[in-house]
Amino acid sequence: MQIEGAPIRGATLAIRNVNGSQFVFVAGVQGVKAGRVDLDRRWHEAEAPDAQYAAVFGGDGAVFLTSREQPRVLVASEGDGRWSSLPLPSRTAEVTSIALDPFDANRMYFGTAHEGLFVWDGAALSPYEPKTVTAAAAGAGVGAWK
Repeated sequence: MQIEGAPIRGATLAIRNVNGSQFVFVAGVQGVKAGRVDLDRRWHEAEAPDAQYAAVFGGDGAVFLTSREQPRVLVASEGDGRWSSLPLPSRTAEVTSIALDPFDANRMYFGTAHEGLFVWDGAALSPYEPKTVTAAAAGAGVGAWK
């Protein structure tokens, strides 16, 4: 059964829990849409980062958002209303999958199209603040790509 008012297109979907409410993220070529679904199956729109050609991935209570148009991966942890970010492993990396290491909470694996597998080792992520393209390209996160 279709959810009234929900986005009709999207390539990926992830769910995030914030303060006891579940938010659904739908991403694709036309950007990212977020919302909550009530008991009557109605979509209530919520704020989502602005990113075209985007994909969202969920894992272990976190949501990851990537976009061909931004040099960072956005990360939202379960229960936290804020987004953090980390740099992409290269300027041309197109992330196709993300997995968290079950034995090390500070390690994430990123599968990419045409560039292989990258590993992120780093505890701290930079707070996400929308920036201009020039400012975003100059930023750096705490951690290392392998």
